[in-house]
Order: sequence, then C-alpha cells, then structure tokens
Amino acid sequence: MDYPLALYAFVLVWYLSTYLITMLVEEHEAPQGGAVAEDAAAAPFRGEQQYVSFEYWNGGWNNRRFSLELMYTFAYVTGRTLVLPPKSTAAQVKGQTLYEDFYCLRAMRKYVNVLTHEEFQPLAAQLPKSQRAPQTPLDCKKQYQRPNQRNMCKASGAARTKAVQNDWKFNTVIFNIDGDEHTEDFKEYKRQREPVNWRVYDGEMWVHFPQNPFGLYYQMFYFKDKARREEVWRVVRDGLVLREAVTGPAQRIVDQIGTAFNAIHYRRGDFEGQFDDALVSEVDVVKHYKQQFPGDERPVYLSAYTKNHPDEKRRVDYIRSHLGVKVYVFDDFPDVVQDLPDAFSGVVEMSVCTHGKYFIGTKLSTFSSYITRLRGHSHDETVDKHIYYTDTEYEPGEVVPEARPYSWNPHAEGNARIMKAGDFRGARALWSREFPEAWELPREPAPHYRLR
Repeated sequence: MDYPLALYAFVLVWYLSTYLITMLVEEHEAPQGGAVAEDAAAAPFRGEQQYVSFEYWNGGWNNRRFSLELMYTFAYVTGRTLVLPPKSTAAQVKGQTLYEDFYCLRAMRKYVNVLTHEEFQPLAAQLPKSQRAPQTPLDCKKQYQRPNQRNMCKASGAARTKAVQNDWKFNTVIFNIDGDEHTEDFKEYKRQREPVNWRVYDGEMWVHFPQNPFGLYYQMFYFKDKARREEVWRVVRDGLVLREAVTGPAQRIVDQIGTAFNAIHYRRGDFEGQFDDALVSEVDVVKHYKQQFPGDERPVYLSAYTKNHPDEKRRVDYIRSHLGVKVYVFDDFPDVVQDLPDAFSGVVEMSVCTHGKYFIGTKLSTFSSYITRLRGHSHDETVDKHIYYTDTEYEPGEVVPEARPYSWNPHAEGNARIMKAGDFRGARALWSREFPEAWELPREPAPHYRLR
C-alpha cells in the first residue's frame, strides 16, 4: 500500500520530536530486578510506518496487564509501533490511570517504538483510513454494556474509524510466527486453539485491537526456534518493568518488616458467585499453611482486599490471630499508605509479596499469578520460586508439579494432579496461573532492538 511522501515526512518529524522530548523530561528509573540499566536511553527512531493500537480487556489491573503484554509482544514481533491506550478506569481500581503510570516508559522504548495516546493524536489525524476499516461508525453504547467499556470505546476515537479492527479473542487463538503446523511440538503448544497467520495485516498501516487482548503472552506466540522464543520472552521481561513509584513504596514496607518473611495473598470476596470452586475458608488457609511450613517462625505479609468487604476483614482478622506468627497487612504501614494513590495500593502489595521467602497464592487469581512470575524473575537467590496455593492440603515440602513439554498443557504426562486441583477451567483457561516458561530464561538482558 502506497502512502504520500508528505505523510512519511510527518511521521519522521513526529518520532524525532517525541524521542527528544522523552530524553529531556522522562525520569530515569531502575526496573525491578535490575534487568535494564537505570540510565538506559529510549529506543532510537527505527523508521516503521505501521502501528498497532488497542483497548485493554475490561477487568481489573491484571486483566489490563495481559492486554499490554500481548500487544507489546505483537509490536515487537511484527515491527510495529505500539500506541498505548488513553486513560480509563478498571475494576477495583479507583480513578483513571495509564499504563505508563505503573510501567517504566523508558524501558518499554528500549525494545519497541512506543507512543502514548496523547503523543499519537496529531499523527492519527494525518493517517489515511484503511480500506478495511469499518464503513459505519460503531455505536459504543449499543456495542458495550459496561460504562468502562463504553468510555474506552469512545476515547479510542480514530482507532475505531480509521484502523483495521482485529476481532479475535486472544484466549482462543495463537500466532504461528515461524513454525510448521504439522510438527508435534506445534500441536503440543496450540492444544485446541486456532492458529492465526501473524502476517495477515502486513500491508496495513494501522491495526487496532478493540477490547479483546487477553491471556498469557508466552502461550500466544509460537516460535519453532527456541532461541528466538526466549529472546521474545526476555524482551517482555525486560521491557515491561514496574516503575519506582511502585517498587519504592514496596521496598519501604519490606525495610520496615526488617527481617525475612513469607507472603500470602488471600482472595475470596469478589470470587463468590464467579469462581466458587476457588473459595477457601480462613480456617483452611491457616491449616494448610501450617501443614506446608511446620515450625516456620518467619513473620507473614498478608495481602487481602478488605476495603468495602467486611466479611473479608473478619477472615483476615482470624488468620492474623490463628497463624501463630506475626502477620502484617498493608494498613500496618500508615506512612506508606497515606502517601500512596488508591490506584497503586494493589500493585505495591504485589511488589511486596515478591520479596517473601515463600509465597502462597489464591488459585485462579491473576493477582497471585503475577506475583509468582515476578518472583521467578527475581535475582534474589533466597526467594523460593515454587508455586503454592492456599486451598491445597500439602504434605510438608510438596509443591504444585509441572509437566513438559509446555507445562500448561493438561494432556502432558504428569499433569493429572494439576487438572484435579482445578488449575484449569476448561480447555481455554490458560490464564489461570503462571508457568515456569515465563522465568526459566537466560539471566542476561534481552538484546536491544535489531532491524528486521
């Protein structure tokens, strides 16, 4: 597809200007785990004339994180510039936020050309409408039932009218990047999901994903070559790192605890009626913890969403009084809490839990699963990277087993216990927990962007 020379000139000038502004005003931030140097420069202009924008999945903070990880991977693999969404609200998060409020934009730009929604708007006005874009404007009010979805739809503006719309559900498809669909390895990877040719939109300047990116990035992009696969997964690890605004308050809490500790994430209130098979009583949390860690006298950091959930607070109080060790909760650190925007509290708690010697999570919770992955990325050798859950009656020292190849495949040998324990809810529920493929990677930082 041919585009006017003036448009190319506009794109070049716009990229160079945003790059220079970034270099002048963006704060220098050290990503979690030290994967990217604190003074890493933003990625230089690379010259692509293609873009991918998206609207995040309607849900809580971690559901939205799925969308970012998938689109960051898509942009890196396809060589497109990633356009971040506008401000919006999320379930259980007060106020409107941006991805760049939580993630280090400088680290993102080390591997992928990234534009914020605000930066992209002058360029969006200049881009031509794709021949495959919707012919009639979408009625956001009729299309979506929830206010969050309607607001995001409206805020996307030109993305909904000029760009090609991708209507796939990411949890049911995978991108076959360079593999042979007839190999046993590919069959093990894809399971019942539908493979999609990632080059389907090669000729399009602008592709938009409307509120459908959901799932784990390393389960959605198949690479026949293991080295290439690991390169991409390391890019996500090293490019999407939490800002100092998150890790700093978490470190203050860890410092105030002042000694080695274990961490528990207990979630029940908002699961009732949604994931009843994942509900665990406070009595069982205490019983299972003592079974798994008999005689462990370390204090415990307990993360639980008690605000506006009186029953959850009662359960937390029971755990604190019966666990037999000192138990800390978020509100025990008022000097940290009082300075923290409400939207940051959950992410800060996740960061605190990454520092515990052992972590025990809630099954089917993406909050717990992200903690598991961040712990896997940790360079702290004292952190135990096995997976433990609050709902399982463990024998001392027992952990959730894994299976190969691709440990998320419930048909693989040795994975029957995972199925029995309820880790998967049907053939497509791969999002329900994290897997060691995400962190069993070379420690070295991912290579900087290479022109394709």
